[in-house]
Amino acid sequence: MRAQTWSSWCSPGPPTSAQQFQPEIDWKTPQPRTREGVKHRVHRSYDSLISGNKSCIFSLYSDWYLYMLAARSLSSSIVSASSRSNILLRHLRTMSSAPHEVVIVAASRTPVGSLNGSLKTLTAPQLGIVALKHALETSGVPSSEVEEVFFGNVVQAGVGQSPARQVALGAGLSENSDATTINKVCASGLKAIMLGAQSISSGYKSVVAAGGMESMSNAPFLLPRTNPVFGKIEVRDSLEVDGLFDVYNNFAMGNCAESTAEKHDISREAQD
Repeated sequence: MRAQTWSSWCSPGPPTSAQQFQPEIDWKTPQPRTREGVKHRVHRSYDSLISGNKSCIFSLYSDWYLYMLAARSLSSSIVSASSRSNILLRHLRTMSSAPHEVVIVAASRTPVGSLNGSLKTLTAPQLGIVALKHALETSGVPSSEVEEVFFGNVVQAGVGQSPARQVALGAGLSENSDATTINKVCASGLKAIMLGAQSISSGYKSVVAAGGMESMSNAPFLLPRTNPVFGKIEVRDSLEVDGLFDVYNNFAMGNCAESTAEKHDISREAQD
């Protein structure tokens, strides 16, 4: 059982959904911005970039926010609602036409424990929390800046609602952050990272955490809800049913490697 996490950010990127509807970006009540204030923010952003300071994540975000303020100020002088919509659409097209660079700033994982070993008391979300907290500490990115979390988890029986959300809140992330749990069997963690990268490159989010978590030791045994009046009751292992058994070919996942090697004539030497 293990948990891994990657914390990524790129910029410029969009604000969170909560920030999009804050009063200070209300289309109807624009607030004046002085030329000196704009100069100061742009200058601070440039200084942060050339110095390599970790605060550049915030300065770069400020540049994007200034762009939004400029768009808002322009639209505030136009009475027509349709005109304001056109300005917003042009702004969104500009964002979508220029993919944002994705940078991995930290990676962390827990030790890989054995079944019913030293980590058996920790659930999958608890392992994910440990990994995510360490990744945030390593990167220097404040937990409040993470806008979205993707976490892969396969054996979810008994884990609780929205495992990724448990990780996000347990690691101290904002309640306004988004969280999505991914189940793509063995590729769950990698798919979570891919979705996180896409979220940033599309300009939808600026700071994303992604990874995978699993605790085989905490996988429960399952009983059918419709128990027979008398006779035997079938007990199923959720670890096997939900994670290690192919429902299409009706054999254990461990056999897939042997079957694939035989089908494509891949020798043991070539694998080594």
